[in-house]
Amino acid sequence: MKKALALFLGVISFLACQKSKTEVSYTVPKFSESIKRTVTVLRDTIEDFSPNTIILDSFLIMKHESVRNEQLFHVYNRYSGAYRLSFGNRGRGYGELIHVNGISMDYETKSMYVGSLNQSRITIFQLDSLPWGKVNIAEKRLRQPLSSTAFFRLDPDHYLTTYNAYSRFALYDKNLNLIDSCTHYSPITTQITPEKVLENYYFYCSAVLIKPDGTKFLNFTHCGAILEFFNIQQNKITHSNTSYIYEPTYKADGFPLWQESIRGWRTVYATDNYIYIALNGTKDLETRIEKLSVFDWQGLPIRQYDLGVNIMDIIIDESLKTGYVIYRDDEYEYHLGNFDL
Repeated sequence: MKKALALFLGVISFLACQKSKTEVSYTVPKFSESIKRTVTVLRDTIEDFSPNTIILDSFLIMKHESVRNEQLFHVYNRYSGAYRLSFGNRGRGYGELIHVNGISMDYETKSMYVGSLNQSRITIFQLDSLPWGKVNIAEKRLRQPLSSTAFFRLDPDHYLTTYNAYSRFALYDKNLNLIDSCTHYSPITTQITPEKVLENYYFYCSAVLIKPDGTKFLNFTHCGAILEFFNIQQNKITHSNTSYIYEPTYKADGFPLWQESIRGWRTVYATDNYIYIALNGTKDLETRIEKLSVFDWQGLPIRQYDLGVNIMDIIIDESLKTGYVIYRDDEYEYHLGNFDL
């Protein structure tokens, strides 16, 4: 009787374990439509670039190092590529920045929110005066430091932080009171993986992209390529679905093996309709990437653009059916161009 009971419990335990497994299958996306586009040069040479470019009215705002000055943000005319001005001083004083944790735009008020969590503050750059060559500055002080890797403003009443001391994602109200948190990690393989392995893998090779309307966000990895989609509704963060593109290579403890793993992406941009990704798909970080892949917010492949240049950064304006690309030539010089969507 005891043996039969033990056998029965063993079977139940086995079935429970099997049931908790999630089938994971990596599939390189196939696009039904490939569109060749010609890139028109707007600015022959720019000093550098950053994957944090923002479109505002007739301006492109880029965060990058510059030989011109030590400021963090640089403004260019989106139609001619002409340099206009720079703002965002480095330092510890009022309105100055040391380390940027996240950049978000409020397009209604034309305000750019920049997280500087190690300084326990959010710096707000008022950009409605850009046409007159001015930027006004305000600050929002935090009551306590937030030990997060990134900070995002979702809407006037909500903020999102990533990978803080106690959760993976955290949702705050406008006064920085915690509303909800999420610790979901998508499995990497069909085999059950220890939670700490998942934590290490996603922590060290992830970036987050916010849907402009603040209702969804994407966590995507660049050691391999895993796209996790999350919803933000009724003050709750919930996992929606996961797309598996390139399988990562990592140590037993979850730390990425960068030299041995397929690289997932070089740059990503989100609109309310689509996600634009320059997929790598090789182990070479410096490989030439000419194709821009478009996915919807469920991770389904929509189309590809063949730009014929080595894509380094992408900015999309669907309202004007225009894309902007920072690309690098064979002499390692960077250029700004645009193309039709």
